[in-house]
Amino acid sequence: MPRLAAVTVALLCSCLLFAAGCGSAVTAGTTVTTETAASTETSIATDAAQLFPVVIDGKLGYINNQGEMVIPPQFEFVDWPYSHFFEGLAPVSVGGKFGYIDATGTMVIQPLFDIADPFSEGLAEVGDNNLWGFIDETGTVVVPMHYGQHPGPFSEGLCAVMVDERLGGGKLQIEYIDRTGTVVLGPFEQSTGFSEGLAAVGFGEDDAVKWGYIDATGRVVIPPQFDWVREFSEGLAAVGFPANNDAAKWGYIDKTGAVVIEPRFDGVDPFSEGLAAVEFLQDDAVRYGYIDKTGTVVIRPQFEWAMEFSEGLAAVGTNSGLCGYIDKTGAFVIPMKLEGQAFHPFSGGLARIDTTTTDGSVSPTYIDRTGKVIWRAQ
Repeated sequence: MPRLAAVTVALLCSCLLFAAGCGSAVTAGTTVTTETAASTETSIATDAAQLFPVVIDGKLGYINNQGEMVIPPQFEFVDWPYSHFFEGLAPVSVGGKFGYIDATGTMVIQPLFDIADPFSEGLAEVGDNNLWGFIDETGTVVVPMHYGQHPGPFSEGLCAVMVDERLGGGKLQIEYIDRTGTVVLGPFEQSTGFSEGLAAVGFGEDDAVKWGYIDATGRVVIPPQFDWVREFSEGLAAVGFPANNDAAKWGYIDKTGAVVIEPRFDGVDPFSEGLAAVEFLQDDAVRYGYIDKTGTVVIRPQFEWAMEFSEGLAAVGTNSGLCGYIDKTGAFVIPMKLEGQAFHPFSGGLARIDTTTTDGSVSPTYIDRTGKVIWRAQ
């Protein structure tokens, strides 16, 4: 079964509309904005084992951060970008069904599912016959497969699930379930996952949606007042307001709802490692720079796209497919000479670049913090 959504949870991206950009990979040749995701992936991060998927002759295997093969290629070449290790397990496909392996390559949850996502907080989304549920790390189904829409991963003990009652004359709404599958919050017309104790929820108002934030008890702690929102990160959340030309201007609020960085940016990303990528429209051209938590521009807008900082470095590049990595002073640590289809943040000392191989397929290349190629796509 082809994957309908990546780890990033299509559910939340679709119901959130302009509320949050989804993903951390940047795809070459795509004009990057912070209101439209450049990729459907989340940041690719592995667990403590730090194993990275590679593809050889159409088979999936895993290397360590030195480029040494740890798990020989043996699994089906299906959804390899999402077959990363999280919480010690990785979903892999055998015989057209998904199961989970541990860091030794041992199949610890047998391949029984049509589709499977990585683990989050001890649970993983799995699908069978177009229905979704959750299993625990023993493979036991703990939330039955009865959701017709791809649910989000668990975050802070809760998961947003979409309930579609339109065929019965109802609405498409979102509820939050706990780890037993019990509905504990909702329904809401639109909402996001929880981050730093809060989730954004949208309320209809004169055929428009205004966004606020609730806590884990469902109490509205920041009243609905924003046209666009992002999740909280490092104590701040990006919020958008209509401008005179109907475009959004973005700023940041704290957890009391107070505006701490005035809305003056044409696009924004969440804060990561103390900095956030922000967008400026300059002479009809979009350029990205970085601000600190006071709103001060610390890296001037000069890039056609820019990603969040991870492990002290951030990918920046051009829409023609070139990429480099800068440090927090804006200096290039890895020159803007890298080419690829998509670029990803550093994790475990490596950054992934999706490149096209001679047979036309896309396969991962990995570089270290010096730009040295640790593994080249084959």
